[in-house]
Amino acid sequence: MESKIPVNNPMPFPRRERILISVNEAAQMLNLSKSYIYRETRNRTIPHVRIGSRILFRVTDLNAWIEQQNQPALQEQDCA
Repeated sequence: MESKIPVNNPMPFPRRERILISVNEAAQMLNLSKSYIYRETRNRTIPHVRIGSRILFRVTDLNAWIEQQNQPALQEQDCA
């Protein structure tokens, strides 16, 4: 008699947005070069996290950093 073992389909983990992204992904997200990203991390002008030798970025920190870079447009003065 052959015993059949039921095959369990593993339940997939719920898809979550990633918390940390790499230098390559940050460069793509910001539409900037990797060398610019590395320079800004070296100058500590862009928020980043170091884990061992890896440089990573929190997506939320990058979004906040983008907002801080916003330069408001100059309003035209009335020419009355």
